[in-house]
Amino acid sequence: MDLTGTKYTYTDLCSDLSQLQEKQPEVEVISIGRSVEGRNLFAVRLGSGPRRIHYTAGMHANEWITTPLLVRFCQDFSACLEDKQPLAGWDPEELSSCSSIWITPCMNPDGAELVQLGIDAGNKFYAQVKNINRSSEDFRHWKANIRGVDLNHQFEAGWSTQANMSPKKPSPRDHAGPGPLSEPESQALASFTMGQDFAMVAAFHSQGEVIYWGYRGMEPAESMPLATKMARLTGYRPVRYAGTHAGYKDWFIQNWRRPGFTVEVGRGKNPLRLSTLPDIYRKISGLLVWCAAGS
Repeated sequence: MDLTGTKYTYTDLCSDLSQLQEKQPEVEVISIGRSVEGRNLFAVRLGSGPRRIHYTAGMHANEWITTPLLVRFCQDFSACLEDKQPLAGWDPEELSSCSSIWITPCMNPDGAELVQLGIDAGNKFYAQVKNINRSSEDFRHWKANIRGVDLNHQFEAGWSTQANMSPKKPSPRDHAGPGPLSEPESQALASFTMGQDFAMVAAFHSQGEVIYWGYRGMEPAESMPLATKMARLTGYRPVRYAGTHAGYKDWFIQNWRRPGFTVEVGRGKNPLRLSTLPDIYRKISGLLVWCAAGS
């Protein structure tokens, strides 16, 4: 992974996942669906153990730094497994035998491309996007997908409440859409999750160095001690409620009554610079491994 530049594009993601699979054939890379513009929504499986967990990232366009964060973890996990070296103090072979770690590193590739590369006048969404963004070519504040829907306000966990709190039409951020799961990206993530039996999920966003761990008192008893341990591993602050609804971890907690977390990585102003990734990864890698170990 090249950290000397300023961007991490969909092309970079495809290249890194292809190389990952070539180096470690045991790593499974699949597509769980396609974005509005037809880009693959990838899922990566590390390990083959019975306990299944899920990390997801890249849901908000200008929080694209969470994508290379999880790809870096995939690369390190694979390399340590191949070289028989410990990963954050853990034996990767032991992790592989006890857990299947599913990672969806970029759930909003269209939005991430918009923030990083802008939009060409020939794109069929050009007029719509420019109108949503009030004719501005500056997309740094864009969190939504290409249709102006916030993918983390799309899930059926207090969706109506969130929709009433949010912009009523497509917007660079916070618009909950015409209905829950109206977008192909959120549909794909929901369908993928329902087809698995995850013991826990963690959704990675930026920024603030906060770990949200509850939703409407529906979270199980183990969520608070897990969040406390995660906070010790990272130096992040555990917070029970985010004050919003219809997020992916909210929906998971509500429907499965299992631990779900939103982890806000890094500090600064979105989009965070790619040069901040090493420091973010240093703080978060222990959490990624510890959660996978189920300890």
